[in-house]
Amino acid sequence: NQKSCCLFPADDLSATETLKELTICVSLKRNYTTEWRAFVYKAPKNAQIELGLGGKGPQITVWMFGRQWNFLKWLKMNEWYSICLTWSSRVRRLRVYINGMVQLESPLYPNLPLWLAGNGTLTLGASHYVAANNEVRPESGSNLLGEIGLFRMWSRERRAAELLGLGCTDGDVVSWDQRQWKNTCPPEMFLCHSKGM
Repeated sequence: NQKSCCLFPADDLSATETLKELTICVSLKRNYTTEWRAFVYKAPKNAQIELGLGGKGPQITVWMFGRQWNFLKWLKMNEWYSICLTWSSRVRRLRVYINGMVQLESPLYPNLPLWLAGNGTLTLGASHYVAANNEVRPESGSNLLGEIGLFRMWSRERRAAELLGLGCTDGDVVSWDQRQWKNTCPPEMFLCHSKGM
């Protein structure tokens, strides 16, 4: 879980360059009704959000390839939710699951890319920008005021039944491992069986 510590990947994200499908899952709990970002991935030298998840009020927003999709789902305060995104370039489809239930299923526009831009920057709990010195810095105004944990990314589109049984399964692109993240958080936050997850 994350409260006030920002997380950045320590390893580079070059593996994303070849991704033609993916699954991302994250656990989060909101403590306030403010605008929030669960995660944001940006391609090199691009201010647009390449891939991300956030929300404001009852609206949840998913970003992919600079486009955004919105849907309504009220996330109760102080409750844990597991949110997963799946995408496949083969079937050109985006799905969003909350606690194992499909909340959004959308075809992707034919003109969108067939793979995710590689070597980008990823932050959890906040959006970010890359400063002139290449330092990743969080943007203010949309920080997740709450807790976040178990962020993982896999290199294939997982089925709904698989998502329900993931448990503590590590991602093969990004795993929830303290060694993979630059952070100012206590080691116990990286434990899989933290409360509510």
